[in-house]
Amino acid sequence: MKAKIFVIECLTNLHVGNGDVNFNIIDNEVERDVVTGFPTINSSGVKGALRAFFEESDLSKINEIFGSESSKITTSGALKFLSANLLALPIRSISGGDKPYSIHAPKTACDDFKKMLKNFQLEDVSIADIKGGDEKITLDEDNSCYEKYGLPVIARNKVGEQTNLWYEEVVPHKSIFYFAVVDSTSEPENLLENFKDSVRDKIIQFGANASVGYGLCKVIKVISGNEEGANNG
Repeated sequence: MKAKIFVIECLTNLHVGNGDVNFNIIDNEVERDVVTGFPTINSSGVKGALRAFFEESDLSKINEIFGSESSKITTSGALKFLSANLLALPIRSISGGDKPYSIHAPKTACDDFKKMLKNFQLEDVSIADIKGGDEKITLDEDNSCYEKYGLPVIARNKVGEQTNLWYEEVVPHKSIFYFAVVDSTSEPENLLENFKDSVRDKIIQFGANASVGYGLCKVIKVISGNEEGANNG
């Protein structure tokens, strides 16, 4: 079994709705992991967004990677897509200074990330340095930072109308997610490598509200197995 982890950074706010009917203040809440309570993008949403990117970019091997969607013949793809989990999110600075925000990784998110690396026997990487460059991620000792500040809520209404106001929860831009892609086949053709080369450093739209610019995410890092050497970041 071969696997790679893809790290994505939100370039714009992200909204992946949970699909529930809400009767509280927030009308449209984001989807959350049922165990951790952190924002997540379910596996079908990840796969659907990536397939749409391949189709829009006119890339090859679409049916081999994602499976056939023909009404007559349906086949499964060679690659399996896991849900995208939250790794870190921006917290607005209250002390002033040169930076208006800092990127924080809750302890539970860090632990889950490390476990996934270990389970798939992938290269151990520094979470603090995962963005590259000079911007570091702060590794929190607990989840209190996320629990204290939560997620932003945006009031929205239809263009030109003052009625029908609704409130929508979003994952803020600069948040970081990761997801694994697994190839459990014994085929000689390395579709996982083909997939990696096709999405590395690319901008892909995830979730809802694409028409207002939501969900634009960039693949900022690819983590491979130790036997492959560097992390291909």
